Amino acid sequence: MRPGTFWNTLVNSISNPKYYLDVLNVSSWFTIRFLIASYFLLALMSGVLFVIFDLPKLRSSLTSFLDEAVANFPDQQQISWTGLQLETTQEEPYFLAFPKLPDAQGLPPQLLELNTQVTDINQISQSGEERSLVVAGERQLFVSQPGGGWSDLPLTDILTTDRFTITKESLEAALPSYHRQLQTTLRALPFFFVLLFFLISFPLRVFNVVIDSIVIFFIVRLIGLPLGYKKVAQISLHVTVVAELLTVLTANITRSIPMFSLAFWGYTLFIYWNLRNVKALTPNEVERLNRE
Repeated sequence: MRPGTFWNTLVNSISNPKYYLDVLNVSSWFTIRFLIASYFLLALMSGVLFVIFDLPKLRSSLTSFLDEAVANFPDQQQISWTGLQLETTQEEPYFLAFPKLPDAQGLPPQLLELNTQVTDINQISQSGEERSLVVAGERQLFVSQPGGGWSDLPLTDILTTDRFTITKESLEAALPSYHRQLQTTLRALPFFFVLLFFLISFPLRVFNVVIDSIVIFFIVRLIGLPLGYKKVAQISLHVTVVAELLTVLTANITRSIPMFSLAFWGYTLFIYWNLRNVKALTPNEVERLNRE
């Protein structure tokens, strides 16, 4: 798709409801090309906004998290891995709080609980407490599941067979290395953000819109508009671009609002109100227009 054609289509899709009469007369392939080009641009735009607004907050939060985790590590605590099990010098559980991530909601109180007294998943389930995201027992790692409950796996599947010991002194010595690794990861994060937006968010969004178009199709036929499902879906894909653009541009101020759904359905109603007088041509009218 040529840049000029793409730009005109985007502007008209946003600002000109009557343009959707033209959408009824273009091929589905045109709409698909416009959709792919739009989401490529939206992915880049979303990545730029992520770098400007979210990445600095994330960098600050995770840097502080590393510093605080090392500073708050108990002076007398030693955590040893024997190759088969964890051992600690203190009987009290060790807790590691969640980093203060931007706009994080619904997280358990702690990120990690290290408690070598926990040997069975039932010891966690029966407590009835949402204690942490991860509980490290003597030989097992227990992970909280989103729908409730816990899964477990042996620590030998995660840790090496080499012995090691963690102390406050070893953490302080390794802290500069942790900071370097964090900065390397954060520099690569915008590229993964753009890639995931385009490869995951885009297909999922289109799938949902195609399903929503089935509902729109039945409503449209009930009110008497002579549009087939293919054309309804085609209109919906153009509206999707408009709704996604509004969602990306307002993401930092409307995080708790389902902006895409509001924009999609609001704009859909507006478009079909402007298409309410569309009529199907009779065979005689089609033949007359062809002669002309």
